[in-house]
Amino acid sequence: KSDWKVIVLVLSRPVKDMESRASTYPMLPVDEALEIVLQEAKSLTIGTRTVALHEALGRTLAEDLLSALDLPQFPASMKDGYCLKVDELEKTEGKTYNVVDTVLAGRDVSDLPETIPVGHVYKIMTGAPIPKSCNTVVMVENTTLLDSDAEGNEISISIQTPEIHEGRDVRQVGSDIKEGEVILKRGETIRATEVGLLSSCGISSVQIFHTPAIGVMSTGDEVKDPSNTSSLLPGQIFDANRPMLMAMLRQFDSALTIKDCGIVEDESKVLFNAIQSAFDSVDILITSGGVSMGEVDLVKKWMEDNGKVHFGRVLMKPGKPLTFATLERDGKKKLMFATPGNPVSSYVTSVLFVLPCIRVLLGKENAKHPVVEAKLKHSIRLDPQRPEYHRAT
Repeated sequence: KSDWKVIVLVLSRPVKDMESRASTYPMLPVDEALEIVLQEAKSLTIGTRTVALHEALGRTLAEDLLSALDLPQFPASMKDGYCLKVDELEKTEGKTYNVVDTVLAGRDVSDLPETIPVGHVYKIMTGAPIPKSCNTVVMVENTTLLDSDAEGNEISISIQTPEIHEGRDVRQVGSDIKEGEVILKRGETIRATEVGLLSSCGISSVQIFHTPAIGVMSTGDEVKDPSNTSSLLPGQIFDANRPMLMAMLRQFDSALTIKDCGIVEDESKVLFNAIQSAFDSVDILITSGGVSMGEVDLVKKWMEDNGKVHFGRVLMKPGKPLTFATLERDGKKKLMFATPGNPVSSYVTSVLFVLPCIRVLLGKENAKHPVVEAKLKHSIRLDPQRPEYHRAT
């Protein structure tokens, strides 16, 4: 009994003398932490520039683009066939027509008569302008060639279809795009189809957002580059995070400027210098490792000493130690995401936080990931304390 009392006295030091081993950072809900990231990203200045359209592939528009013209600019035939005026059909006995001329795509039809004689048609090709004297097109499949000259030029045809009305198979002025219409909005990505659309509207240069420069760094004495398989010693591992995160960024947007910041050992001076150096050339730095509760988890300390830590833990699994900070460098705001060293944790937190942040910097309206309700085909044992994030197909 006396021995028990002695043990209790030895273990029960006063609370004020006890060294707390708990994190000083509260665990923020994912939505709250993400909102902090997005708000900070909105105040980061990336800038814009004007480039030739052929250089803008994969980039993000920094302005709304309006069409300076109607598309098409003239009534155009949608089919190869014959154009005429609907009113003339009733006046033509036997529906036999003389072919007076051929209108090819690109022809200026302003010199053609404003009226066409009864019983006459123009042969017309797809995309060719409709003469002022005509208002409908009969496709060639609904006609029969009656006569042609020795050189093969058509002289007369007959029309078989009664389904002819004004405007049939005619693309009207502005039917695709009207002058002054917004054709692409700020924040949209320019892909091959957008290049075609803008070119058709006569747009040859656009204003785009500068893509943020993003650095990726792995930390830890135990982490080695997989390119040197002979260098791996007992207790060491190959670096998966850095190649994985760089691939994730390229897959997300091939136009991003991505800098490989290498693997840095757990020595405070070396690590701190490496982070400082990285921020000389990047807007965002993503690190992996060094943010938990270990004795050599130095990344978080650098963030505390050199920037403003907005959160140091997130209520999620995996990825609880995720830390986010902002700092100033030469009057310019920078962002830093310190992800856990576990590859799954590093990937999940980067997808959930870094990618939405990049969307904001690229001017995207919808930065957050879409949320879709789904039913699992099998049960999952969940953590009772933290929301879990699992891959799904």
